[in-house]
Amino acid sequence: MRMWRLTLPIVSIADSFASFMLNKPKGTNPVAVVHISESGPLINEDAYTLGYQNPLVPTTHLSPGSVRFVGEADFVHNCATTIGAAFGSPVFTVDGVLVGICFDNRGAVRAYKVQSIKQHVLKIQTPIKSKAKDMLQAFIDQKNVLLEKRKTPVDSSAEASNKSKTTLL
Repeated sequence: MRMWRLTLPIVSIADSFASFMLNKPKGTNPVAVVHISESGPLINEDAYTLGYQNPLVPTTHLSPGSVRFVGEADFVHNCATTIGAAFGSPVFTVDGVLVGICFDNRGAVRAYKVQSIKQHVLKIQTPIKSKAKDMLQAFIDQKNVLLEKRKTPVDSSAEASNKSKTTLL
């Protein structure tokens, strides 16, 4: 069995959902981009979990296993049941595609599907974008007013044309 060690300098756990950030070890090649699954895991599909034993110990282990059950929003797998794959551990297929994030470990590890996380984030993100746009609209309007005040008025009437001709004579 092959195991890799990575450091997890930032692990944020809140309300059964965790986020993680990976830093590559010094003197190694750049970390590859993580591809996110569009279809989700399949029953009996081989998978790997990046688990960590303790949030205070930044050493992690990539452990093999397989998907045992697939539900609508989550799935159960048996990867890394002994090394703390529970709170925020990512689950990858053998091809390196991210299929879920662990949230519970009671003998069988449960993970949210990436698609369900994406749906929840989009529900949150859309109202935030519209609220931010509404908040910024006052500043945009104020900027436009200031730009209009800076412009010098251009008089295109016939009288203005005659004035310029008479001053030149």
